Amino acid sequence: MRRMVVSVMGAMLALSVSAWAAQPFPTRPVRLVVPSAPGGGNDLIARVIADKFSARWGQTVVVDNRAGGSGALGAQITAAARPDGHTLMNATGGHITINPLLRDLPYDSAGAFAPITILATAPYLLVVNPSIVPGKSVRELVELAKASPGKLLYGSAVGSPDHLAGELFQMMTATRLTHVPYKSSAGGMIDLLGGRLALTFLTIPAVKPHIDSGKLRALGSSDRKRSPLLPAVPTIAESGVPGYELFTWYGLFAPAGIPGAILGKISADISDILKEADVRQKLEGHGYDPVGNRPHEAAAFIKKESAVFAKIIAGANLKERFNSK
Repeated sequence: MRRMVVSVMGAMLALSVSAWAAQPFPTRPVRLVVPSAPGGGNDLIARVIADKFSARWGQTVVVDNRAGGSGALGAQITAAARPDGHTLMNATGGHITINPLLRDLPYDSAGAFAPITILATAPYLLVVNPSIVPGKSVRELVELAKASPGKLLYGSAVGSPDHLAGELFQMMTATRLTHVPYKSSAGGMIDLLGGRLALTFLTIPAVKPHIDSGKLRALGSSDRKRSPLLPAVPTIAESGVPGYELFTWYGLFAPAGIPGAILGKISADISDILKEADVRQKLEGHGYDPVGNRPHEAAAFIKKESAVFAKIIAGANLKERFNSK
């Protein structure tokens, strides 16, 4: 009798899973949560893929910007959503890996989300205000910083990947810069252009117009290779800081517990979307390197990147510094 009950329960479970998998997806509009304000790189990528998803699925995909708490607000909304694929999140490495290393969050960051894919990666540029930093190379900047410890100011949002890029730079060059915290990179950019900051680390779309105009000077890229958009700008690693490498990344996530069939469909669709010529042209034209890996590959990538960020945070004693403010 017990075997019969177990067998019947197993059959019922299998039928339930099959019925769930057979259900069409999506059956209503999809919300794509972006845990940051409109206008940034994460928002740009989200809107590109939202349009493509809408065309494929025959349902509107609405980009829902939910800035706040360095991404915690949007992440919490996603974590609490029904895991049926109708709520997704476009997040950065800062939202997913750095936030839980620095803050106590109202959700279990490790188990709250199902990675779908890494959408793209992007390097940072080390840029300076030429009126404050006359040098034209990373080596000259290092010499200036060593000659005046703590006098050069750089700014970023606290706990962001660009903040960690500056901390890693100091650790690897044995220099001491003074960090000026901002709520967003936009505030730092205003002060950098105004001469109140000496340098910062930002993605190519944010700074390229100011580099082209001569208001800012790019000294190095944080990636292992030069950007095709700025081929004359060397990498930081080839400019006297061997081994320096740090980049930001953008990923697509669902609430944990999403059925495998729906996860598989979204994964396959986004993989195809990121191979489309117009999508690649748009992303690469802004300095992003499209990826489009599978869920298990995305999970392994995130684990590796989390370890990199954790090492920088520990080396710079950033958690204690952050929580003491």
